[in-house]
Amino acid sequence: MIEALRAEIEKHGKEKMQLENELPHVRRQRDEMGKEAEEMSKEVLRLTLEMAELRKIADKLEEEVMLKEGQISILRGSYTSTDYGLS
Repeated sequence: MIEALRAEIEKHGKEKMQLENELPHVRRQRDEMGKEAEEMSKEVLRLTLEMAELRKIADKLEEEVMLKEGQISILRGSYTSTDYGLS
């Protein structure tokens, strides 16, 4: 019984030593992943701001297109009216 307990203690001691040896590597990985996550977060923010700016530009262009289409419709209407002497 005592020998079994000693063997168990030795086994757990070896496991503990292995885990202690792995710990610095795991911490390093954690720190690297934290930095990577922070960089990705900054990139997401940058892309979100860029996307909002591009949406504003697209909205302005869409308004300009609608304005030009309206002007073209008015010109077509006045052109057609003058052709038939309706002006």
